[in-house]
This record gives sequence, C-alpha cells and structure tokens, in this order.
Amino acid sequence: MKVYHALLVRFEDGLIKELTVQTYKFPRTLGETLNHFGVKFKVGAIADNSEELIAYGNKLTKAQNKKIRQQNKSIRERNRIVDNKFFSDIMNDATNPLK
Repeated sequence: MKVYHALLVRFEDGLIKELTVQTYKFPRTLGETLNHFGVKFKVGAIADNSEELIAYGNKLTKAQNKKIRQQNKSIRERNRIVDNKFFSDIMNDATNPLK
C-alpha cells in the first residue's frame, strides 16, 4: 500500500506558526485545507518520505526567521538614527542657548 507524506502548515498573521508532517493513505494536493486535531492546516509540500519534508520545513523556518531578523535590524537602525538626531539636537540646544 502506497503511503503519502504531507507537510501541513498553519499560518497566523501571514507567518508560519506551526509545521507538522502527516502520513495519509490517499494523495493530497498543495494548498488543500485539512483539519488536524480541530486546527486548520494547509498542505504546503508533498514528498515520498518524511525526512525530505522535515528538511523543507527547516528551510522554510530558517528563511522566515532570517526575514524577521532583517526587519527587526532595520527597525533598530531607524530607531538608533532617530535617537542620535534627537540627542544631537538636545546637545546643540544646550551648547547654544541663544538660538
């Protein structure tokens, strides 16, 4: 009997919140919505074995985490630039009280 492996993905606010690998007796299609323990998942990948799906899930998670780290870094940089300008303006006002 042929066994089908599917990577189920749960999204929340556009981000991957949960990944799970499931085995099915019947073939699944990409994007199909499945109920798994009362939670709705979408089929994100299909493979012949679960190891391939786990590796793919790890790649997805790594890519998402990299994107989030880059966004957080750019936010920190913007905040640092604003803070530096704010403090330099205060220092200029303190050194030039006649302005």
